[in-house]
Parts: sequence; C-alpha cells; structure tokens
Amino acid sequence: MLKLTLLFRRAPELSRDEFLAYWRDVHIPLVKQVPNIVRYTVSPVVDSPDTERPAFDGMAELYFRSRDDLDVALASPETAATARDGRRFLERGSIVRIVTEEEQVLPEVSGTSESPHHHGRAR
Repeated sequence: MLKLTLLFRRAPELSRDEFLAYWRDVHIPLVKQVPNIVRYTVSPVVDSPDTERPAFDGMAELYFRSRDDLDVALASPETAATARDGRRFLERGSIVRIVTEEEQVLPEVSGTSESPHHHGRAR
C-alpha cells in the first residue's frame, strides 16, 4: 500500500476557522471523488511543540493499493480539480507532497484510550 502525504499552509488571508471550514466543506468532498483512493485521512495541525507557529496548518494522507492506482489518480481530472481548488485556500508554494510505504510498528489498541506505551492516565 502506498500513501501520498500532503503538508500545507493556509492562505494568509484566511483565519484558521475559515481555512478549516473551507477544507472540510468544499475541498474534502472534491478529494473524495478522486479515483482509486482506498483510505483518506486529514489532520488539522493543533500545535507545534518546537516553534511558536507550526510550519504547516494541515496534513492529508491518501492511500492507494499500487503505484499504478496512484498514477491514475494523479493524472485524473478529479485531481486536477482539487489542485485548482487548493489555490483558493492554500498558500502558494507551501504544499509538500511525498509518497511513502507505511510500516506499522505498534499495533492499534482498541477498546481503551490507554496504549501500552502511554505513561499517563486515560482521560
């Protein structure tokens, strides 16, 4: 399985709330129409422990079964539409795209908010 990860900053004229609303209400429905995506997650940045302002405002992860599936998706008119839409709410030149193979090193823990490596109380 391949994962396309995108990191990006919001357009400077948008507040964080405006950025998140546009991403959720307009952009995500467009991305969901891109062919061959088998999993799609979004992660709005809430904090950056190392800096006053995070380097990015959001991350999106799109999963594909194969490189061919990814290539078809990237060449699709649906992806072209998402790129055009991105110009409406993302800072120009801020998008970083990487393709990776995900390797799970810890199993997901279900049924509890406490993981085997968590050193605090579950909330």
